[in-house]
Amino acid sequence: MAKRSFHFKTLFYAVSGVGFLGLCSSLFASTKIAKPLAATTSPYESSLTLDASNCPTTNKTDWSWAEYTIDGHSMFYNVFRASDYAADHGVLRSFYQPFIANASAFDHYNFASVTASCSTGETTVTIYGSDTLYTASPITDYTALASLTLTAGTYSTLTSAIPEGTSYSYLAIGVSATYQNHDSLTYIRSITFARESFTLSLTGADSIPFGNQALAYPYSVLATYSTGVSLDVTGASQVTSPIDTKVLGTQIFALTYQGHTASKNVEVTNVGSTPRNVDAASSSTFVDSYLYDEQGLGSDASLNGRTFTFSSDVATSTGAWDLAATPSSSKEYNHFSGGYWQLGKTGISYQSLTFTSRRIFRNVTSFSYSARGSNGIAASVTGTIGSHVFVSKTLTSSAQTITENCSANPATGVISFTITLTNSKAVYLGHLQVVTSDGQYSYFTLTEQANATRNYIQRYKTCPSGVSDAVVERCATEYNAMSVDTLEGTSAKAIFKTLSETVADYDYTDASQYHNSSYQGGSASVNGVNIYTKLATMVRYYNQNHSTKIYLYDDSYYAKTDNGGSNGYLPLNVDQAGHIVSPSSEATTTSMTLIIVASSGMLTLLLVAGIFLVSKKKKARKQ
Repeated sequence: MAKRSFHFKTLFYAVSGVGFLGLCSSLFASTKIAKPLAATTSPYESSLTLDASNCPTTNKTDWSWAEYTIDGHSMFYNVFRASDYAADHGVLRSFYQPFIANASAFDHYNFASVTASCSTGETTVTIYGSDTLYTASPITDYTALASLTLTAGTYSTLTSAIPEGTSYSYLAIGVSATYQNHDSLTYIRSITFARESFTLSLTGADSIPFGNQALAYPYSVLATYSTGVSLDVTGASQVTSPIDTKVLGTQIFALTYQGHTASKNVEVTNVGSTPRNVDAASSSTFVDSYLYDEQGLGSDASLNGRTFTFSSDVATSTGAWDLAATPSSSKEYNHFSGGYWQLGKTGISYQSLTFTSRRIFRNVTSFSYSARGSNGIAASVTGTIGSHVFVSKTLTSSAQTITENCSANPATGVISFTITLTNSKAVYLGHLQVVTSDGQYSYFTLTEQANATRNYIQRYKTCPSGVSDAVVERCATEYNAMSVDTLEGTSAKAIFKTLSETVADYDYTDASQYHNSSYQGGSASVNGVNIYTKLATMVRYYNQNHSTKIYLYDDSYYAKTDNGGSNGYLPLNVDQAGHIVSPSSEATTTSMTLIIVASSGMLTLLLVAGIFLVSKKKKARKQ
């Protein structure tokens, strides 16, 4: 009994120890150990600081007018010398309109500060900014951003009030003094020019319908600065990888803004697409009487490759226009005012501007727009509506309505017009108008949709390992969701059925190769394979191996692949004898119920048993 008693006592202490250790473990686990703080991130992405470490000269007696390169930046110093004080960057001779300015462009800098003092009396230090380099002096040519009066013997700091979203290529620090203080010197302790750091966030639809109703992919871009301020910079951003709304599948939409990039995947699908404005407009005339900046452009935005709408009422307007712009230099300028869009100005102009409608207008009887140039302009205008060619006309400095009359032979197609300039002048554009006989226009042609669907499906090779279920389902969905509109005489699905692949593939008409549950091997070397035959084969294999079937719809629109649409049919594999091949058996899954007995519960039972036996033994001894 003694041996057994010792065993249970040991067990009791062991269990108690486990409980104590568990408690200690819990206590220690809840204790938080302080960690060193991470280094603070700089609020600037790029900066140039001028201080005592990089004074460009050691001459403390002669005033210089010179250009120096400091940390890779070309800087111009006007009426400047080294300071007698070791902590200074240098000295400016206050009364002679001195300045320190960059001669090589900064990359969208939006911050400037200067710490300075003066020798006697008072002087004024000013921060200036501009998008173009000065010709005479930054003090006269640039915009004054902020000023501060300096007093003798005290160093003060002036910081520019440049709001987020505004930036400059050229910044300058200038000093001035009254005649009474003409002998006063301004001591520059330090100057900082910088670009504030920010992050870009891009939002937009994950999926859009084929053609997207003749509109560009809609998106928005937000810049969040290190100060916490967020700005919508959609209009100022530049798309580097646009979405082709007439190409099915996954595409990458990408853009850039002041050196930052953002991107996202976008699906283009036949689901939800429509080839034309089925409900014809109440009027056969589409007009943008006044051109408004619907995109929120900056005046210096790059215009080439952008898509524009000029009215929020898309139904009655002329819709979206793609612009191909060839600037005469690296600088660009545009401005909306009074219903007109000014493109370029003297010294900053375009060699050519081509506008192309995204809509395919039907039976156009007239197209017109208002246009003029600045004084002395030399430019011509040309254009087309489908196969109809405009008569070339001359653009003058007088406002005129340029009209192309097609009433005798209405034209159908996209509208495109080009303004070609031979000198550096501005163009003013306004009042776009399209007149049709019936108010009809298309977003895409049925042939375009049929070809796009063929191009999408032919990407996937049915090698022996087969294509994934998701691919077959997607291909079938794209076919089912094609238009059955017959405005052009036949439907997109009917056109699709006649198309051959433009790449080599397997021979899907060889029945001996396609009667079991696996795809043909070997080389995909057959040319001219019918794309519909390939799709039907893919669906038959899918149906042979799945209890849930895919249905195809030849004469109706359906955005799914089940049997819920109208007039769907079920493609099935047949063997060489013509018998339908039954679906392969599918494995069933079983599950087991696991009964878990907690170790803590077991220990508790043993502990109770031990206490009971010890107590019973003591009671027996007393008896």
